[in-house]
Amino acid sequence: MKQTTAQRFWNHIDTHGPLPHRTAILHHPEIAGTHCWLWTGTTREGYGLLALHDEETTVLAHRYSFFLKHGRYPQPMGLHKCDARLCCNPVHIFEGSSSDNVQDMLRKGRGNPPRGVKSGRAILTDSKVLKIRELFKEGGISKKVLAQKFDIDPSAISRIISKKRWGHL
Repeated sequence: MKQTTAQRFWNHIDTHGPLPHRTAILHHPEIAGTHCWLWTGTTREGYGLLALHDEETTVLAHRYSFFLKHGRYPQPMGLHKCDARLCCNPVHIFEGSSSDNVQDMLRKGRGNPPRGVKSGRAILTDSKVLKIRELFKEGGISKKVLAQKFDIDPSAISRIISKKRWGHL
């Protein structure tokens, strides 16, 4: 017998996830003492993804959780009070716009992500970035050669030179 969408949803929920962090609780006290219900199934861009009954249409798992509780999907979006993308606890989900999501992020102090070497994903160092700009400014070295010299993609060189990346330097 084929499972319903709700049954498949519940097969991928771990109701014993972590408690929300204190900053989230400070701004959303109603989630204090409630665990995140973590999605354990398929993900896309860090969010749970659930195939609906026709298995050709998908929905974000946290939106489906909201649907199960309220009988409708959150409009225009389902936002996380707990800031955990995999959380499907309907108590942790609220309706809001993209702008509301940004405001919630800023209130929680998450608006200034680490830059450069502090980001944890940096391949270059501050001194290498400054050297790339210096060498390019002096002329005679193409972006392609700089990319080879610093072992990065030529498009990254363009973004560094234009200060679209590493603009804080």
